[in-house]
Amino acid sequence: MAGYQVQSQHVLAMGTVHMTGNIIPPSWFQQLTLPNGKPNLPAIIILSDIVYWFRPIEVRDEATGRPLQPRQKFQADKLQMSYSAWAEMFGFGKDQVRAACHYLEEKGLISIEYRTIEPNGVKCNNVTFFDIDPAEIYRITHPESTVADTPIVFHGERVSCSTPTPSLVSRGEAIGFHGETNTKTTSETTTEITAERENELSPASSVSAIWQEVFGEPITIHAQEILESAVSDLDAFRRTLEIWKMNGYSRRSLDKILDRYNQEAKNNQTKQSVSANHLRLVDQMPDGLDDFGKTRWLKEQLAKGAAA
Repeated sequence: MAGYQVQSQHVLAMGTVHMTGNIIPPSWFQQLTLPNGKPNLPAIIILSDIVYWFRPIEVRDEATGRPLQPRQKFQADKLQMSYSAWAEMFGFGKDQVRAACHYLEEKGLISIEYRTIEPNGVKCNNVTFFDIDPAEIYRITHPESTVADTPIVFHGERVSCSTPTPSLVSRGEAIGFHGETNTKTTSETTTEITAERENELSPASSVSAIWQEVFGEPITIHAQEILESAVSDLDAFRRTLEIWKMNGYSRRSLDKILDRYNQEAKNNQTKQSVSANHLRLVDQMPDGLDDFGKTRWLKEQLAKGAAA
């Protein structure tokens, strides 16, 4: 943002105020809502506090200035916090806080665990611990844009979805079939180059390449089948995997990612199936029906298909 020329001295004065603490992205007011469509303010405020605690502390080497291994703000593997503490901090009722936390848990943004601990030898039951899902936090903070507006990265080359990919001839990479070549066998080299180019331009192989790049090991066939059907935004997919890796999540816990994309793939297949079935029925519709008759006939045919 370029901004405007400073005309208010208060703007310069505010530059000296160092602010820390909770951050609330504007997108949360659209993503976290009540049944009536209004923002769920208790949930938004409490989530912002949970996210604050999970944001890592940056540590730099005093001599070189290079970043060191990040540190965390809380002692255990999860955040220990009570509903009463948040109620007192933000002026909510305890029941409001509990309802907000359960709302966030149902959204998949956080998880709640009750533990028995013994600080200083004193046994405490039902102590509340909280964890977050970084991928879901990212999803509500950066809602996915349309595929047409999202550039795709192929081995470092940014290609816009709205711009046709240059042909091999226009890029000076055409393959000669009848001229002299520097290869030993034209057919073998042609097959290798064609296969490599197909992999380069295939979204499925890009998904595999991103997985390999982030985790350093090839994707399983099962995972590839799921992701090929569901992933449309490659940049968002890469960022999701990087967030999970950065937070130290194991490969086993990545089943949550696959479950999410698997559900998206099933939804896509269902929509395509319903659309194809609808078009088939339209082709079979009897002539001479008015609008009401057409609607009634379609409903009857769809009901028969569902019953079958």
